[in-house]
Amino acid sequence: MVRSPRHTRATVQEICLLAEEAGVRAMRFYRGRASVAFKKDSSPLTDADRASHDFLIRFLPALIPGVPVISEESQDPTLGLNDGNGRFWLVDPLDGTKEFLKGTGEFTVNIALVEQGRPVIGVVHAPALGVVYFAELEGGAFRRSHKEAPVPVRAQRLNRGPIRVVASKDHPGPLIAGMLARLPGAELKSMGSSLKFCLVAEGNADIYLRDLPTMEWDTAAAQCIVEAAGGRVCTLDGKPLRYGKPGLKNPAIITVADPDLPWKTFLDGNPQIRHDTHQKSDHIYRTPGQVTTQQREVRNGHAGCVLWLTGLSASGKSTIAAELERQLFNRGSQVCVLDGDNVRHGLCSDLGFTQEDRTENIRRIGEVAKLLAGNGIICITAFISPYRADRDLVRKIMPEGRFIEVYINAPIEVCEARDPKGLYAKARSNEIKNFTGISAPYEPPEHPEVELRTDLLGSGECVDCILEYLDRFAESWRSIQGKSQIASATKHQP
Repeated sequence: MVRSPRHTRATVQEICLLAEEAGVRAMRFYRGRASVAFKKDSSPLTDADRASHDFLIRFLPALIPGVPVISEESQDPTLGLNDGNGRFWLVDPLDGTKEFLKGTGEFTVNIALVEQGRPVIGVVHAPALGVVYFAELEGGAFRRSHKEAPVPVRAQRLNRGPIRVVASKDHPGPLIAGMLARLPGAELKSMGSSLKFCLVAEGNADIYLRDLPTMEWDTAAAQCIVEAAGGRVCTLDGKPLRYGKPGLKNPAIITVADPDLPWKTFLDGNPQIRHDTHQKSDHIYRTPGQVTTQQREVRNGHAGCVLWLTGLSASGKSTIAAELERQLFNRGSQVCVLDGDNVRHGLCSDLGFTQEDRTENIRRIGEVAKLLAGNGIICITAFISPYRADRDLVRKIMPEGRFIEVYINAPIEVCEARDPKGLYAKARSNEIKNFTGISAPYEPPEHPEVELRTDLLGSGECVDCILEYLDRFAESWRSIQGKSQIASATKHQP
């Protein structure tokens, strides 16, 4: 590949300065100060597009003499496509003109240097946001905000959290709905202009599917940033997106943060995949201990069980759980609390709040609670656990009678009035997504063992109700233990 002798970090910084100055000129027409015309393809053209274009066409050629500049606003963009060495500049002087007109700030100035069909330098500047992304294909990708020092950006390998899909605000495309249907629990992000690619490059999104037409100047600079950050941009047949094509038109493309992501399974109707792609080994065996559950319970003087407190946020679950633990501890019981927020700092720190992640959160807690109860411990859990099916699954893995569902019942109006953490206010202002009771459902228990109206009862009264239930449970357990001991003695009589 022929390389320009000035193909250096200094050149990249010069391109950044040009992009920022072009942004300054575009911003003079921001928010109502730009006249609008429409091109043959019905896309808008503003004074800001023209001002940015005129500046870049004038000053960009001086950086690498002889390399032609291809701009979206050029009269004949394909004229003099390269310099004989396969090099040319690709410029979109204002990507996201509709976002510019709407005043969202999600528009960019894009500049790319293409060599032999690949973008090797890319700069994406969002002037209204004060952010510039820049990259050399072999030198890494960076982000600079408000003239601060640049920081490296890196695309993120797929983890156990929800797959994050970014889509165009104005042109989501027909394949998006199908892909989302095959990705239950996926987190959808909307963004304008080339900033969608940048979300992938900096680790804030996993996939960007663009199945509607684009032009090469729409994608070149951002593709360089994604690929320098470790991601991949390709056509839907899996081939790298190339440049200098006849007419400069792109086919449908997909951008992924993790090059190993099996993205084709999301598009072709193959079976859904889970975020957790690890397969269970066939060589795992249970190891029995030498102390039985019954022996532990006899030593403790009580049965192991799970008290599953469920209800809306701010209904009183954690308060009741903490007081109940104290009183049981004072009685000499072996007791512990698993609290929703505490568990998400460790065991479930990789999970979000989509329906799929909530289900996985409760599955993990259920298995831990089962182990604790099986060791003779009274395990109190305080989780919203909004889905009835998830709670029922935990009940099914427990021995009969050892899962005690406690419905902490408070009307949402009461919970919202309490709001000790300010979460309802944030959910109402859309700062928190998938918030139970506001933007996500809560399915109350149909037949809980205990139901407590915390809008009518104090926490102490609620604890007394649970203890009363536990006393009856203990009587039943002692009765069973007595019968078991009699049966055992009879069996061993001569």
